[in-house]
Order: sequence, then C-alpha cells, then structure tokens
Amino acid sequence: MSKFSLFFRTLSAALLALSAMAGQPQALSDWSSVTRLPPESDLRLILSNGRTLSGILVAATSASLTLNVSTGQEVHRRQDIRRVQLRGQGRRLRNALVGFGVGAGVGLVAGVGVDRSRSRDSFNIVPNAGVLVLTPIGGIVGTVIGVAWPSGGWRDVYRAP
Repeated sequence: MSKFSLFFRTLSAALLALSAMAGQPQALSDWSSVTRLPPESDLRLILSNGRTLSGILVAATSASLTLNVSTGQEVHRRQDIRRVQLRGQGRRLRNALVGFGVGAGVGLVAGVGVDRSRSRDSFNIVPNAGVLVLTPIGGIVGTVIGVAWPSGGWRDVYRAP
C-alpha cells in the first residue's frame, strides 16, 4: 500500500468520524428552537391564515408567541403559526471593507496596466498616474458596492409539521 493511499484512507476515516460527532442539525419542526430565542429578536411570522407579520419578540412559551408589531402587542397560539423566521445579522461594515479591498485591488491592477502602456509614450509627466488615480477610484466604487450589497436576510427557525 502506498503512502498516498494510506494517507487518504486515514484522512477519510477521520472526516467520517468528525461528521458523526457533529450530529444532526435540529429539525425545523421543533418548537423549542423558538422558545430558546432571546427576547427582542427580530422575527417574521407566517400564520396559518396566510397573514405575514414582522415584529420584535417579547416572549415565547410552549403554547404561544408574543410579538411587538407596529400596531401593538400580539399573542399568537402555536397551532396558528406556520413559520417563524429570524432576521440575520447585517454585515454592512464587513461588506464595505471587502468591497474596498477588491475595488482597490482591481484599480491597482488596472492602473499598472495603464502605466505600462503609457511608459512607451514620450510625454509622461507623472510616471505612476494610472496607479495613483485608479486605485482610490476602485476602492471608492468597491466600498459603495459593498455597502449596497444585501446582507442579513431571513432564516427559518420553525416550520409547522
């Protein structure tokens, strides 16, 4: 048996053991995932009658869920709730920083290309003008795109069986 096949067999066995230890994710039909949500969580409910409402969690018990909505506080029985969704955490700052880095990198590469093509010209006052101009422009454009990129979103916490 070669060293490579022994290595891959050992690696696959280790990965299989790790995946078995990780366990199964909790089922979406388990109401206890709703009762464990912290108060003031931003939720969206989809009720059995088709109505959808968004609000802030006040309390969740084994029988009901209390939500602060724009019109006041509403209590909904567990049997009347078809889905509970939790708003994910926004990542605007992270997206802006990633956008800045990518944009500045693209601007830098474009600037180097412009400067190389300009180096053949006899009239070249500022030798690195492409890099000096395109890098910050790329960073600004990337930051704007990163801030505008959608983040957060809704994820299901509970679905009625």
